[in-house]
Amino acid sequence: MILGFIGVVLLIFLSLIGLLGLLNLEVNPAIPLASALVVASSIATWRSLSRRSKRSGKGARPPEIFETSRLRLRPPKMNDAEEIFLSYASDPEVTKYLTWRPHSDINETREFLDRCIREWERGDSFSWVIELRDEGKLIGMIELNISAYRASLGYVLARPYWNRGYATEAAGEVVNWAIEQPHIYRIWAVCDVENVASARVLEKIGMQREGVLRRFILHPNVSDEPRDCYCYSKVKGR
Repeated sequence: MILGFIGVVLLIFLSLIGLLGLLNLEVNPAIPLASALVVASSIATWRSLSRRSKRSGKGARPPEIFETSRLRLRPPKMNDAEEIFLSYASDPEVTKYLTWRPHSDINETREFLDRCIREWERGDSFSWVIELRDEGKLIGMIELNISAYRASLGYVLARPYWNRGYATEAAGEVVNWAIEQPHIYRIWAVCDVENVASARVLEKIGMQREGVLRRFILHPNVSDEPRDCYCYSKVKGR
């Protein structure tokens, strides 16, 4: 009788250990089993909610091609590497307020493009190169990252094409598409408080400055410490 009871307890214990393994947790002898199960339950719940949040925010994928009066936006390709590297990715002035340092080698640009292409395929994030429509000249890149009910925007433009309204034209086209999607309620972007040109672009496309995010983001070409940023947004129905 006692041996049978012990066998049942042992079977339950081994089943719980198996459950923890399925949840990718290591059984730590220093943690009581009950506590470990609470952690496991929390992680399982978090994963479920995370998946549900992503699914509930899924809608139509962005179009692969956007066209404006002067520009054409298309997904990046691996053979764009040299043009991107030479036109802006290696330029310290262009990358001053970006979150990455200038590329010192074209292989860095290739690795970046590989990530962009894989993100498109997975539907995690969507990047387009910006081309002059008539010439086919690559002049920059723009990105939209859709998560649940919101989307974040980022862009970069080669220096010879600054102050010509190209960034405003490209960003405006992407933001206008995003705000028309039934599952997207907020488009937002941040820029360094000293990046006056980028702030002006965001204001021109109808975004409102919400405030300053203090010590929010690292711009390694300016400082080794996190920088203050302006937060801009465009919200549906407001």
